[in-house]
Amino acid sequence: MKSKPDYKKQIKIIVSKVLNIDIKKISDKSGPNILNKWDSLNHLNIILACEEYFKVSFSNSELIEMLDIDTINEILKEKIQ
Repeated sequence: MKSKPDYKKQIKIIVSKVLNIDIKKISDKSGPNILNKWDSLNHLNIILACEEYFKVSFSNSELIEMLDIDTINEILKEKIQ
């Protein structure tokens, strides 16, 4: 069985661009509690950028859950098959 791809690198690139921070400052656990610039408005910008890049749509419940790189990655893996 083939393992699902990992999207963390691209998610980190998106977060880096949206927040205008060095990608080296972003870890798999990074989210609003770690990155000061990841506020509610930038959260929406990150989600919209992910939707556009990966050509997916997230539900409201997914949007609320997507509070770190790991979780965004896991939700994307379920959506992209």
